Amino acid sequence: MKKTVILAIILAIVPKLVKAQGAGTLERVPIITLDGYYNVRNGEFQAKTTMETNTSFDVNGIHYQVLYIAKNENTGLSTVYLNGQPKWFQKIMVRPFLTTDDWKTGIFVIKYYDKDQPGIGYGMETIYARNVRQELCDSIVSIGDDGFVYKIGQKYYYAKYRGVASASQPVQIVWLERKVYSKEDDASLLPKEDADRLSDGDVYHFCYWGNDGGYYYYLYRDDYMPYTILVNNGQPVELYGVYSDEDFRLKYSYNGEHWMAVADKYFWIDGRMKKLDGFQISDFFVNDEGDYFYKAAKIGDEGKNETIVANGEIIRKDACVGYFNLNAEQKLVFHFFSNNGQCFVYEDGQIANKTEEFRTFFYEDDRIDGMNVKLTSNNKHTLEFVSGQGGVTIDGARRVASVPFQVYYDSKHGFFRWNSIEPNREGKTDLVIYKYHLK
Repeated sequence: MKKTVILAIILAIVPKLVKAQGAGTLERVPIITLDGYYNVRNGEFQAKTTMETNTSFDVNGIHYQVLYIAKNENTGLSTVYLNGQPKWFQKIMVRPFLTTDDWKTGIFVIKYYDKDQPGIGYGMETIYARNVRQELCDSIVSIGDDGFVYKIGQKYYYAKYRGVASASQPVQIVWLERKVYSKEDDASLLPKEDADRLSDGDVYHFCYWGNDGGYYYYLYRDDYMPYTILVNNGQPVELYGVYSDEDFRLKYSYNGEHWMAVADKYFWIDGRMKKLDGFQISDFFVNDEGDYFYKAAKIGDEGKNETIVANGEIIRKDACVGYFNLNAEQKLVFHFFSNNGQCFVYEDGQIANKTEEFRTFFYEDDRIDGMNVKLTSNNKHTLEFVSGQGGVTIDGARRVASVPFQVYYDSKHGFFRWNSIEPNREGKTDLVIYKYHLK
C-alpha cells in the first residue's frame, strides 16, 4: 500500500517538473543569497555549470561555479568571492576592470586598507591580471586589456601584463596631473617665466620627469587679450577662442613627443588646429608615433552611438562604443555593440565578433546604460530589454521586473538566459540565473 502511495505521488510530481522546464516557461535559479548589507553590481556576478561537486553550489542536481564581487556597505570594503569564499582575507577594496567566470582570467585593482599588513603600506594598490600580481604602487590611474598606467612617488609608468608570465619591465611615461598653483610650493617646478605668470589658485597641469623638470601646460589670458593662450611646455599656442580649464583637455603621448588637445568644436595635433563641426569629442589619444584617435558623438543627439576617427579617417560610424584605449603596441582597440546583442572588438584595423566570449566576460568600460537590445532565437522568438533598466520582455510579454545582464540565446539547450541581482522579502540579496525555455 505504501509503495502505491509513493508511486502515485511521484507520478503526480514528475509531469509538473517536466512542465516547469517546457516551452514557454520561465525558470528562476537562485544560486546564492547574501546578507542585505552586501552590494553586488550588475556584471560582477558570474555563474557557470561545472563538474566539480566539492566546492560548487548544487541547485536541483546542477552544480554551479560562482564568482562575484561584493562590497560590505558597513565597512566600505569589498573583495572577490569564489563559490562563497573570499579570494583575499586582507582589508581591501576591489575595483574590477574585467570580471569573468574564472578567477584566473579576470583583471582586478586591489587597494589595501590593512595598517598591519607586512610590506604593504596603507592605501597602496596593485593589479591582479590573469592570476599574476603586478607591482605595488601608490595608485593605478588607467587600465587596458594588456597593460596599465600607475604612479610611484612623483613619476608615472606603463607596464604590460598580456603575454607575460610575470610583471613586465615598466617604462616611465608622460601623464599629466592637474594642480592648483601655489607660489610657495610650485614655483620651483616651472621655468621662472611661467612661474611669474601664474598666481596662487591658478590651475596648471604637470608631469614630473626628473632633475630637468617636467612636462606642463596651462591656459593664460589677461584683460588685453581677445583669446586664450595655451602655454605648452613654455611654447604659446593661440587658441582663437576663450576657454577655461574646465572645457579644455590635453594629453601627451607616452614619450612626450606629441600632444593632442580638445576644446569645443576644435582640436589640436602638435599645435595644428582642426575643426569638427556638429560633434563633441568624448575621448582621445595620441601615440608615440604621432597617430591620433578619438570618438565623438553628434551634438544634440541623445543616442548612444559615436563615430571613431583615426588620423582624420572615419573607421566606424554610429557605433555603441564601450572600452576605448590603446593596446601595448599603442594601436587603437575598442569594443562596440549592436542592438541585437552582438559584441565586437576592433584592434589595429581588424574586427572580431566576440559575442560568445563576452557571455562570461564583463568589462567595466562596457557598462552602457540605456541601450535598446533585441535578441532573436533560431525559431524567431524575441527578447527585448534596455541595458541598466529593469524588465525583460519575451514575445511581447513582460517576464521579470529585475535588471538583466549578460543576456544571450543558448541555441544548444533552446532557452534565453540572463543573470540578475534581486532583493528578497527577508531584506537579503539573491544572485539569480533566469532561463526562458523555448523548446
